[in-house]
Amino acid sequence: MKKATRTRDVRKNRQMQKTPRFRLSGIRGGIPTLQMADVLDLTLRGALVEHHGMFQPHSPGFLQLEASGNLSTIRCRLLQSRVIRNHPGEGLCYQTRVEFLDLSPQTEEALRVLIQISRAHGGWDGGGP
Repeated sequence: MKKATRTRDVRKNRQMQKTPRFRLSGIRGGIPTLQMADVLDLTLRGALVEHHGMFQPHSPGFLQLEASGNLSTIRCRLLQSRVIRNHPGEGLCYQTRVEFLDLSPQTEEALRVLIQISRAHGGWDGGGP
C-alpha cells in the first residue's frame, strides 16, 4: 500500500514542477528553425534549455516567452549545445546554453517575475548561464 502512495506522490511532484516551455529559434544546417524548449534554468543573463534538434554553436537566435499574457521575444546567442539522451521514436534530446542580448526593461521585468515564481515553487536556483 505504501509503495502505490509513494508512486502517486512522485507523479504529483513531477507535474507540479513542470518547466515552462519557450519557443527557441536558431540556425540549424544554415536554415532558421523554431522549436519548443523546456527551460531548465533561467537568470537575467541567460538560460539552459532542453529541446530536440541541435543548433549551430555561437549562432544568433531568439527565445520567445509568454508571461502575464504578453509574448516577449529575446534576442540571444546559442552557446553550447550537447546531446543529453536519445529517446526511441523522438530522436536526440539536447541541452543548450543561451545568452541573452539587449533585454528591454519590460522583458527584464517579465524574466524577474518568472524567476521569482519558479524559486517560490522550488524551481531554478539561479545558478544558470
